[in-house]
Amino acid sequence: MCRQIAVRDYVAKEIGAEHLVPMLGAYSRLDEIPFENLPSSFVLKANHDSGSTVIVTDKSHMMVDQRRRLKALSFRLGINYGRLTKEWVYTQIVPRVIVEPLISADHRKELWDYKVFVFSGEPRLIQVDVDRFGNHRRSFYTPDWKKADLAILYPPAEQEIPRPAPLKEVLEYSARLAEPFRHARVDWYVWQDRPLFGEITFFHESGFAPFSDHRWELEMGRWLAWDAPTMAEA
Repeated sequence: MCRQIAVRDYVAKEIGAEHLVPMLGAYSRLDEIPFENLPSSFVLKANHDSGSTVIVTDKSHMMVDQRRRLKALSFRLGINYGRLTKEWVYTQIVPRVIVEPLISADHRKELWDYKVFVFSGEPRLIQVDVDRFGNHRRSFYTPDWKKADLAILYPPAEQEIPRPAPLKEVLEYSARLAEPFRHARVDWYVWQDRPLFGEITFFHESGFAPFSDHRWELEMGRWLAWDAPTMAEA
């Protein structure tokens, strides 16, 4: 995951700082964080890895699982995640813990992830993660919001996911942010009909997640090629 703090400057320059989740601080170690000065609810996440997010809904009543995740986060700060997963572009990131406000009262069920796969500046596919910290489901949609017959790692959501209100902006902003790259995945939250930037990454699931259908692996390979036909044209 490319959660570099520096990416915030890039996003602010390209599409505006109003699309960034506010940052309450960035620290080298957990013991540097002034927990007593933080709001009652907040989110901790490392800037250099994946899966280390800790959601604190009430700091006065920390759950056992939250304390365990805090210990894991502290350990992960000593790991070069880029070398571990062979994601070479992340090897030079200096590990930090980012503190953000909890923007959803029920972060588990209400705040969905919208991940836009951009190839050569063109949004091609949108992944939607539902109930990510509970009964995780993942569906895929085309840019015109038609459900794709694809699953990657997690099963699709049982329900039809409504088209997000700022879909046009999400696609436009994703194309703009990914424009310098052959391929990038640009992630968003939608909160109160406003798109909030999550991250940019170049290695979906570190490149190891299984596809439900081999056709889609070939199709994404064609999108990466310079002048190859699409699945419909082939």
